[in-house]
Amino acid sequence: MEKIVKNTNEWTEEILEKLNSKEYQDELKKAGVNFVIKGAPDYPKILMQYKEAPEFLFYKGNLPDPNKAAVAIVGARGCSSYGRKMAKDIARDLSNSGVQVISGMARGIDSYAALGALEGDTPTFAILGTGVDVCYPAENIDIYEQILKQGGGIISEYPMGDGGTGWHFPARNRIISGLSNKVLVVEAKERSGSLITVEWALEQGKDICAVPGRATDKLSNGTNELIKNGALMTTSAKDILDDVFVSVCEDQSINIRSDLAKLYSVIESTPKTVDELISETKLSYSEITEQLLELLMLGYIAQPVDGYYELK
Repeated sequence: MEKIVKNTNEWTEEILEKLNSKEYQDELKKAGVNFVIKGAPDYPKILMQYKEAPEFLFYKGNLPDPNKAAVAIVGARGCSSYGRKMAKDIARDLSNSGVQVISGMARGIDSYAALGALEGDTPTFAILGTGVDVCYPAENIDIYEQILKQGGGIISEYPMGDGGTGWHFPARNRIISGLSNKVLVVEAKERSGSLITVEWALEQGKDICAVPGRATDKLSNGTNELIKNGALMTTSAKDILDDVFVSVCEDQSINIRSDLAKLYSVIESTPKTVDELISETKLSYSEITEQLLELLMLGYIAQPVDGYYELK
């Protein structure tokens, strides 16, 4: 399928003009909708490098944390029970390891990825092809509300009230891949909308991961072909976590072992106590102390005073 971003210069200028209006800003605020314009300090820096980056983003809740890794999970709408289980399990395990899961909140794989991420400890994010105040599909309203309740975000480049048109959905895929460090495909036919996200991801230089399936299953034709062409074969979150990174500042990153990523992701430049770290990670005291010792020995964190830990 063809990836497409319509020429919307006039529409973009019209929205930008509205965003400069106090009346429109008050309308957004009343609806609980935030916005950010490209080039602003809080615009996602990971998107800024791409020529097709949206000129503005509307969002409810929060934007992804730039200091945490993010993985997009996409796949077939008409998925199998195998695909549903794999998407949900992998998303949950990624979230429990401190990774932000990003999806399009569509029916099928996207929905189960969001559900799995909501069972984890890390906020998850949905990129819509409608305005952020329009839950699409409508039956996902519980997912929509839970994403916001658990500190995640609903994000779109389309203004409030926009019900979405056909080209909005393939266009939004560039944002899904753009906000992510890796893209995981769980079930996709040979000609699938999910492969549009892969095309964007490849153009953006992102790593592609794919869950393998039976050779006789049409839903696995797309993913099996991706693996043949070099995508990382993924059967669990560990396959992704072994190679995922946690960013430590705007222009520097280090590789963190998957079993240490969750703890490392909550350590900051301001010292924290063991009790605070236990509260934020839900790890046991023995797990925390063992992992803190390893991070100290690896030189990733420091202990300024006894019982307090901070980024080095």
